[in-house]
Amino acid sequence: MKRILVVFERFLFTAALESLLAHEPGIDFMITPIIDENTLMRDVESYCPNVILLDENILTNDLIRRIGQLKNCPELMIMVIQADSNQVHSYAKRILDLTQSSDLIEAILAS
Repeated sequence: MKRILVVFERFLFTAALESLLAHEPGIDFMITPIIDENTLMRDVESYCPNVILLDENILTNDLIRRIGQLKNCPELMIMVIQADSNQVHSYAKRILDLTQSSDLIEAILAS
C-alpha cells in the first residue's frame, strides 16, 4: 500500500486530487492543510508517506532539506505540482550504503 501525503493551499486542486486518489486501489492518502512548516514536518514524521504531493507555493529549500533529513522515512519522493503549467518536479530520497567507490558509480547509473 502506497501512502500519499497531499499538501496544498488551493481547495479546488486538493479536492480534485482527493477525488482522483480515492478511487485508486493500493493507495492510502492523507490531506493536511499547510499551517506552518513544523506542523507539516510532524505530519510527515507520523504518517511516513511514500510520496508527498506539494503545491509549488509551499516548497522552500529549507523544507526539502528538513524532509531529506528524516530518518524514519528512508525512501520518499516529493512531487511538486505546478498546477498552472501542468508540470511535476520530483525529488527522490534514497539512502544507499556505499562500501566501495564502485557503489557510487552504480548508484549514479541506476538513478
